[in-house]
Amino acid sequence: MWFSLTLALAGIFACLTLLYIQRSLDLRHTAERELKGLGRTTAVLLAAAGIDIRSGVPEPGQRQRLTKLLDELLQHGCARRIAVILSENDTSFVVAEGRAVTGAPLPPLLLTDEMNPLVRGLRAGSSLCREEMDLLACLLPLATDPRRRLDAWIEAEPCPRAQRQARPLLLFALLGGGMVLCLLLPLYVFWRMDRSLQQARRDELEVKERERKEAVSHLIETNEDLRRQFSARLRTERQLQASEGRFRALVETTCDFVWEVDRECRYVYASPKVYDILGYRPEELLGRATSAFLTVEEAVRLQPICHDITTGKRPFSSLVKTCLHKNGSRVVLETGGEPVLDNSGQLQGYRGIDRDITVRKQEEQLLRDAKERAELADRAKSAFLANMSHELRTPLHAILSFSSFGLKKLAHADKEDLGKYFAQINNSGKRLLPLINSLLDLSKLESGKIVYQTSEQDLRPTIEGVLAELGLLAEQKHIDLLLTPPLIDAGACFDAERIGQVLRNLLANALRLTGEGKRISITLTEGPPRELDGEAMLCITVADQGVGVPPAELESIFKPFAQSSNTQSAAGGTGLGLAICRRIVDDHGGHIWASNNEDGGASFSFTLPRHCLRNIKLGELLVQRGLITMEHLQEALAHQDKTREHDRGDG
Repeated sequence: MWFSLTLALAGIFACLTLLYIQRSLDLRHTAERELKGLGRTTAVLLAAAGIDIRSGVPEPGQRQRLTKLLDELLQHGCARRIAVILSENDTSFVVAEGRAVTGAPLPPLLLTDEMNPLVRGLRAGSSLCREEMDLLACLLPLATDPRRRLDAWIEAEPCPRAQRQARPLLLFALLGGGMVLCLLLPLYVFWRMDRSLQQARRDELEVKERERKEAVSHLIETNEDLRRQFSARLRTERQLQASEGRFRALVETTCDFVWEVDRECRYVYASPKVYDILGYRPEELLGRATSAFLTVEEAVRLQPICHDITTGKRPFSSLVKTCLHKNGSRVVLETGGEPVLDNSGQLQGYRGIDRDITVRKQEEQLLRDAKERAELADRAKSAFLANMSHELRTPLHAILSFSSFGLKKLAHADKEDLGKYFAQINNSGKRLLPLINSLLDLSKLESGKIVYQTSEQDLRPTIEGVLAELGLLAEQKHIDLLLTPPLIDAGACFDAERIGQVLRNLLANALRLTGEGKRISITLTEGPPRELDGEAMLCITVADQGVGVPPAELESIFKPFAQSSNTQSAAGGTGLGLAICRRIVDDHGGHIWASNNEDGGASFSFTLPRHCLRNIKLGELLVQRGLITMEHLQEALAHQDKTREHDRGDG
């Protein structure tokens, strides 16, 4: 806007200047024409006055007439005082213009035909009016200066009329130019400032544009770099997701419990496998201390161990601990882990794996128990063999000895001696036969080759038959054998021959361990229902008044080749009777145990089922009732077969 205004004012000033120049040229041309005409007119006037200047040197009379004319002009009130000085050396007149009377130049007048009255008046010698005299005063210098050219005189002293006409225009032009200059100068300053500002703004815009382009270029590069980083990060995240998926699938499908705890030993992660091991859902463990799932004794035992591990920031492995299942049972875990450290090496927690080794520990315990049993069986076998060597050797030695005596003295020995020999042989055979029968029975029972003929029947006839067999021996020792009249039904499912053998062994042991004048009783009661299926049981108890059984041996006396420490030296025996009894009772689905009486002696009790399991085996019944699975049953049978083979190998 300022630039446009400046251009407009400059145009106006230029137009005024051109107008002034054009006007000056016009005035100059006009002045030249007027002055040329005035020169001719002045010459005419002078000629009319009788002044001849063509000769170049005015005559004295001419000077007088000219002076008179000038005085006459002055007397008529000429505006200028004109002095005519006649130069001695120069033939021309020198007209000096004095101080203006009015103070203002007179406008130049054109000599046209209107001036004829002036010419006529001068010729007639009449007096001139003021206007005529002023005109004559202005024209005289042109007529009296023949030496100077008209154009030089015009340049030096222009025509007053032209000056009067040009001066207002010049003044107007100067004032206009000054005003324009006053306007243009601030405008020019403003324009320069605006141009400087615009240039600075353009420079700033260029700088900003360069910065913008650089920023855009940098942003493009950064965007490209970010795009590459994003692509790389996206690939890395996908790889991490795939790796995390594989790791999560591995963690969630493994049979071990994967965990992570903080520095306070509180769970921050637990794999789903913990539900199968401890019965807790993973979210139930979060935020809880590991000691909350340990038994009290385990927490006390593991506290110093865990403190040493965390203090040293050490990894650990194969640390066995006993935890509590949600149902209250105990679970043995083998744990291992490594420390989780931050960038500064500070301990943040631990992560690791727990493995359920309860079955392994049970198997190890079974192996230890089996080893102990094997060692006990080995010792019992050694004792049995030592005892059997006596039990077998003595009757066989008697049989061989008396048979040899009989053969030697058969020809001349009398019948009485031969009868004694045969009696000794018979007694030795009777002593040897039960031992051999016991060995054979135990072997059959262990091998499972005995077939039971079970049926639901009354047990009292079987008991009475055994009492009758052992009545003579009881009478010899003055021991009363009593069958307490049962107050309940004595019916049960059993094999009469094998249960009679059990009763016979129990009563024989009681007779052997009970002193003279004592009593042995047999009692029938309702036994506790069988745990597996709730079957009603009949309980038979044989109580004596003998030496009793040490409490620590109440269970071990039912093992093969084992004898009570109270009977080993005095009562003798092979140590097979109670083992045979347990096997027979177990095969009937019952249970046998021993206990000590308060008034002395021991009681041996066993149970028999009231009803027979018709055409079905016990294992199949347990599977049908959902108490065990077929896989567990097969594993138990396989384990039983291995145990039997191992026992037979040791035998």
